[in-house]
Amino acid sequence: MTRSRLARRFSDPAFVASFAPGTVGAAYRDFLETTGYSADGLVEVSRLVPSEDDLAHPYAWFGRRVRDTHDIWHVLTGYKADESMGEAALVAFSYAQVGGLGWALIGSAAALKSIRVTGSRLFAKAVWEGYRHGRKAKWISGEDYLTLLHEPLDAARARLGIATPVAYLHAQRELGPELASYLSTQRAANAAAVAPQQIAA
Repeated sequence: MTRSRLARRFSDPAFVASFAPGTVGAAYRDFLETTGYSADGLVEVSRLVPSEDDLAHPYAWFGRRVRDTHDIWHVLTGYKADESMGEAALVAFSYAQVGGLGWALIGSAAALKSIRVTGSRLFAKAVWEGYRHGRKAKWISGEDYLTLLHEPLDAARARLGIATPVAYLHAQRELGPELASYLSTQRAANAAAVAPQQIAA
């Protein structure tokens, strides 16, 4: 497992454009085009202080690796990134893979709140499924991502033991886009409410 700076490679348009159709890399390219996200964006969101990204300690490096590959995990698992339920399910998957109480708290809080907001347990079941799938899958952080991106997507999922998210897909159909993304909708509404107050101040 080399200590390459993956965010730099993933932010190179020529690199992202190089993948053949049907590969993990091609699906990642489609993901970036559809969501408007970028590897650089993940870096900026996660950076707490200017020098933190330069820390050489193995724990810091591993944290950056998990951050830089987060969107590729969205592609591999099939959990949507621009949807609250998809993000919560991937958080649960990530907790099963790499540990970290932060992941557990975020996933659990989203699942519990969803029961009250949606009036059903479908969202919560999708999150629990994400955790179970993360436990069963191969340890994805140990992959050579520069090789993995050239692998056919279906073959990569099969090799890594990433199961089809049946409960998640069922919840998407039953809840619909609005309830599946209720946390994202709330954040947007809160941001819109705060903005006029900031201008007035």
